[in-house]
Amino acid sequence: MGQLPDGADRPWLPALAALGDRPGVVVCGSDAASEFVVAHRREIPSVLRSFETVDGAHLILMQKDSMRAVAEQAGVRVPRTFRIDAPGDDRLVDLAAAAAPCVAKPVLGHVGRRSGDFATRLLPDADAVRAHLDAALGAGVDMLVSEEVPGPATALEGVVGLRTADGRYPLEAGRRKIRHYDHGVGTLFEATAVPEAVALARRLLDAAGYVGLAATEFKRHAVTGELYLIEVNVRVPQSFGLYDAAGLDASWRLYATLAGLPVGEQPPAREGARAWMPQHDLRVVRGMRRRGELTTAQAVRSLAGVRDAGVLSWRDPAPVWAVLRSEWGRRRRR
Repeated sequence: MGQLPDGADRPWLPALAALGDRPGVVVCGSDAASEFVVAHRREIPSVLRSFETVDGAHLILMQKDSMRAVAEQAGVRVPRTFRIDAPGDDRLVDLAAAAAPCVAKPVLGHVGRRSGDFATRLLPDADAVRAHLDAALGAGVDMLVSEEVPGPATALEGVVGLRTADGRYPLEAGRRKIRHYDHGVGTLFEATAVPEAVALARRLLDAAGYVGLAATEFKRHAVTGELYLIEVNVRVPQSFGLYDAAGLDASWRLYATLAGLPVGEQPPAREGARAWMPQHDLRVVRGMRRRGELTTAQAVRSLAGVRDAGVLSWRDPAPVWAVLRSEWGRRRRR
């Protein structure tokens, strides 16, 4: 289902096979990796445990249209959405243009990003809709178009849930976004209680029979106050460090659950703990300051409570250098 990273089977399979002489776990941090493990699970040594299985629900929830079908059957509210997967389907493109402003997203997010700049976008008018869809469909990317749920970034409520095969949740916690970019990619997060979102996320994962870690995101409608399902990430999310920062031992709980080790009762979350993604947030803050939406003092005060800074860690500088190399390469290509 969907494309795998070009040539990924060449470096990844031998690397995993070389680890087959001892027990271990495989934890995926990207959709492409999760899709790869599902597709190659029978070729990966059985001593390496993964939540992804050939017959599991990872691909069902990763595909945004099948995810919506599960949500609707489970009674979880979703924005009005339709799929366009044929470049010549002018009727649906016209329908999307008439719905502007609207949100366009690829059916498989990582396929859209790999095929071009086709991540989730808020398209403000009919011309933007037509241009974006024509480019995406021309590149062979199947697209979904949905209504925009009104509300600011702080209306996005997220839940990380770790579900076992017998329906237990060794890890479950909520968060909200404080700042974001590209219509929803968070740069500053805060741990907070979101009981309604937690209940809806459980309903969705239970209905799918999902086993593993999932980051489910909802948006609260600015007018009606109702929660709408936005997406499910069936992997370790960017903000996962927040749940360690909130005192939940999230990384250990994830590893121990997959490894089959005993996991005790989850402690209460330290609400107000924050996670910061500086490599993205500094650009967001700069743009907000230029538009007069944020002062320097407000930006600095918003970092109070930050206990996790993403790739920025004095204990291990390697991720920082990897990000800097990636940014430099992107700037050179531009």
